[in-house]
Amino acid sequence: MVGGWLWNRLAFQYSGFKRKGQTKMEAGTVLALGREMLLLTLYLSVPIMVVGMAIGLIISIFQAMTQIQEQTLTFVPKIIAILVTIILLLPWSLQMMVTYTQRLIEQMPGFVN
Repeated sequence: MVGGWLWNRLAFQYSGFKRKGQTKMEAGTVLALGREMLLLTLYLSVPIMVVGMAIGLIISIFQAMTQIQEQTLTFVPKIIAILVTIILLLPWSLQMMVTYTQRLIEQMPGFVN
């Protein structure tokens, strides 16, 4: 799956997340865990934001060309496009979150004394 490949390639390549034999929670480990969490959040939210921005831009251009300045005109297409995007990306998003959670749970014994 593309999402799994992307996750393995980008998110865990250079992080300190995979330390083995670690006996205590260090500052570097906390930073690495926070970094991975923020990267995952970014990976999951960017496609939805891009679709919303693209639909907004298209509707803004349409409104400028036709001089229709109805404020509510932008909301319905954006909501529909974002919902469709979420539905289409749901399997990939869930796979990314499950992979992250599994890796985190597998690493937990090494985080405690």
